[in-house]
Amino acid sequence: MDATRQPAHILRQQLHHHQQAIEAMAEGLCMYDADQRLVLSNSKYAQIYELPERLVASGTPHSDISRYRVSHGLKMVGTLQSFMERHQSITTRVPNGVTLV
Repeated sequence: MDATRQPAHILRQQLHHHQQAIEAMAEGLCMYDADQRLVLSNSKYAQIYELPERLVASGTPHSDISRYRVSHGLKMVGTLQSFMERHQSITTRVPNGVTLV
């Protein structure tokens, strides 16, 4: 049975399990869509980069997070633009258009 035919309570339960697994990770995790907007992250990601809650909301542009990090002490070589270009070079795009960092 595909997800569109499963009862809502089963889908909610599966979502809850996925969220728990992401939160339980020891590593920080974030995922961006093809437009470089945050899809999801865990609290460890926010903690590592000392990000305020408003920047870990779904839909936040990656550039906003990077600007915040730079303005709050991220040491970088070069300009924000060169930082963003280097950062994009280490990302992984999966077939559905999602970007993993």
